[in-house]
Amino acid sequence: MCGPSKLRKLLYLAALSVRTHNKNFKKYFLRKVEEGKNKRLILNNIENKLLKIICAVINSGCAYTENYKSINPNRLNTA
Repeated sequence: MCGPSKLRKLLYLAALSVRTHNKNFKKYFLRKVEEGKNKRLILNNIENKLLKIICAVINSGCAYTENYKSINPNRLNTA
């Protein structure tokens, strides 16, 4: 285990919450359970996803957008 224990606990609680209340994370969780993955492993993956989202929001200074779609610059049509 790495990192401050208080932060790890908060991320775990946040993962439990989004697993229940966020439709995208709920679908992700159920899909991984159907694949036979360990529930704690799936929650850890959700924690990592949340941490990436938190860092992106802090670094960009923009508010979180639930249905945000990243645009891959390699797929943009340039005229």
